Amino acid sequence: MRSHRVRQGECLSSIAGKYGQSPEIIWHHVDNKVLKALRKTPDVLLAGDILKIPSIEQKKINCATDGKHSFVRLGGPYLHINLSVNNESIAGEPYELWVDGRSQAGKIGNDGKIDARIPIGATTGYIVALGRRFDFGLGDLDPIDTTTGAQARLNQLGFAAGAVDNDLGDKTKASISAFQTANGLDATGELDEATRDKLKNEYGT
Repeated sequence: MRSHRVRQGECLSSIAGKYGQSPEIIWHHVDNKVLKALRKTPDVLLAGDILKIPSIEQKKINCATDGKHSFVRLGGPYLHINLSVNNESIAGEPYELWVDGRSQAGKIGNDGKIDARIPIGATTGYIVALGRRFDFGLGDLDPIDTTTGAQARLNQLGFAAGAVDNDLGDKTKASISAFQTANGLDATGELDEATRDKLKNEYGT
């Protein structure tokens, strides 16, 4: 059993790819029970988290010696993005997605979401839609219960929280107040449980 300390920019899929293991097997392993309860979702880990990496179980398959056989490795990271402009969904619009120099095109779903398989270890990318370019990072979002996680989500939702620096200063508090007002919450400027829950719901994770 190996231990892996999560670094900034890593996610469960990229970590699993490094060890040739399934993300689901790692996440649901009994030795990751405490971390699983803390983070709630494998999609957002915090730098410094410790993941236990179980050994790969060997599987034997009987094949005829005079034939040609193909084996497909299942799994791999998926990118899920809910794209909107000025808080309005742009469902059905064509898009082009670029990740690590590879491109793929499609149409945004009726729910406003883009779902695409991406390379293991990818760290950056961008989407071109409606004549605009939307850049994003992969694996660099902190959990919702951290100040940096809240700041990043507020910024990406259009509420200018300033630098993602873990400083709950005046600019971030003003951003929180604006978000609270826009979502029918008391404008306290504080990251209370109701605000975090709403922020997570609006962001999608």
